[in-house]
Amino acid sequence: MRALLLLLLTILPAQAQGLRYRLRLWFRGAEAPIEGRFIVDTTVPTRSHNRVQKARLGGWAFRAVPGEDRASEAIILARAPGLVFLSTPVPQAVRTSVRATVGGRPVPFWGLRTPHGLIASVALAEVAPRTLAVMELTAQPAGGEIARVELHLESIGRLSSAAPPQDGTALLETLDRWAKAGDDASAVTVLH
Repeated sequence: MRALLLLLLTILPAQAQGLRYRLRLWFRGAEAPIEGRFIVDTTVPTRSHNRVQKARLGGWAFRAVPGEDRASEAIILARAPGLVFLSTPVPQAVRTSVRATVGGRPVPFWGLRTPHGLIASVALAEVAPRTLAVMELTAQPAGGEIARVELHLESIGRLSSAAPPQDGTALLETLDRWAKAGDDASAVTVLH
């Protein structure tokens, strides 16, 4: 009986590790979206052999949720790093007095100002003290191969490291790139 209890205690935290997302991508000209789920977790910052240890940023790891279509899984994992935000508050983030519920857990809700000219909506959740993550993202880039993106945070698990990832603000760069592509491709029709 003790062995079973010990086994359950070691398995449960591993399954509850990280942030679980559902991503749907509509490519231009495709009839149906590609959909998949993935988990994002932080990695521990590397330690140096120096006597003085400077503060370092960690990294992040993306892994697919088992049971998904392999082709969709590869596309989802290739696109996910540019769509996720996991960072301390940035100037574009606006705290609200609203609390949202993610996976049955109430979390503070933040908004994110998007670049001018981009049809997008981004909501952030405070998943740990002073650590924000994308809770909901909907965007329609004007140019490029993607017509529409939907990203939804399904559950919040324990992160492996409290250190934010080095490229945790990759979503901001992606939104800026989409806004600039929209300015350059003004003749492209955005589907609603």
